Amino acid sequence: MKETEIDAKIREYEAILSNLKKAKEKNKAEGTKEVENFKRDSLTLITCKEAAKLYPMGENKFRELCHSKGTGFPCIKLGCRIYIVKEKLDDWLYDNAGNN
Repeated sequence: MKETEIDAKIREYEAILSNLKKAKEKNKAEGTKEVENFKRDSLTLITCKEAAKLYPMGENKFRELCHSKGTGFPCIKLGCRIYIVKEKLDDWLYDNAGNN
């Protein structure tokens, strides 16, 4: 990069950092917590409780499958929450039907 490109990038990052600091100070002044939220698409990710309502299996069985290793169960962990990838769950159930 040329020196001017580097300076432009530095100014860009400084502006971003400045905006973040202002937002943090604003939240602190208002007495609110800054929390990063993950917005899930309810058509793609479902909880074990939601899966238990949709499929003829119990919530505890879905939790057991989520925590089991080596089964290829379509779930992801975001923080302390576990979500099941609904689009892949049907395929997984068909592929593993009859397996104990």
